[in-house]
Amino acid sequence: VIEAVAYCHANHIVLSKLVLTLRDLKPDNILIDSKTESVIKLVDFSSSQIYFPEKYLYYPVGTTYFIAPEMLALHYNQQCDVWSMGVILYLLLSG
Repeated sequence: VIEAVAYCHANHIVLSKLVLTLRDLKPDNILIDSKTESVIKLVDFSSSQIYFPEKYLYYPVGTTYFIAPEMLALHYNQQCDVWSMGVILYLLLSG
């Protein structure tokens, strides 16, 4: 999952250094291949946003339990996905 999110963050679109932020990263949007269990896919990019790295986003989007505090403050960037991954990791470890 971390590799997939890193790929989305590092994948420059067009030539103006646009980056994709997922904004709604949660367990429901992570699929595991039932045959091999080694392929993980991220789905539901409907809340994703293309943005300029030097600018912040101001509209809160996502599932309440997984959104970063910066998103609630209406001043965030792609790092909100890192917070969401941390919440998912906590849930996996704590059950």
